[in-house]
Amino acid sequence: CGTPVISFQLGGMKDYIITGENGRLIHEVSSQALLLAISQFMKEKHIYSRGNIRKFAEDCFSQVGQAEAYMKIYEQLV
Repeated sequence: CGTPVISFQLGGMKDYIITGENGRLIHEVSSQALLLAISQFMKEKHIYSRGNIRKFAEDCFSQVGQAEAYMKIYEQLV
């Protein structure tokens, strides 16, 4: 849907969130760090392009792309 994401660097989020392009990554897991990230986001929310964020998500998470990734893993195992 093109919505920027604010996330801690946990799990796979660090592989997909690019600060300043499709959201903000928070390096420290704390309420203060989250508050700072939200405040920074509110000041710069105009720099984000909903269209670019949506395209990035479609490219990374399309059904075809996911199927191809699973096929690649399967072929490596066989």
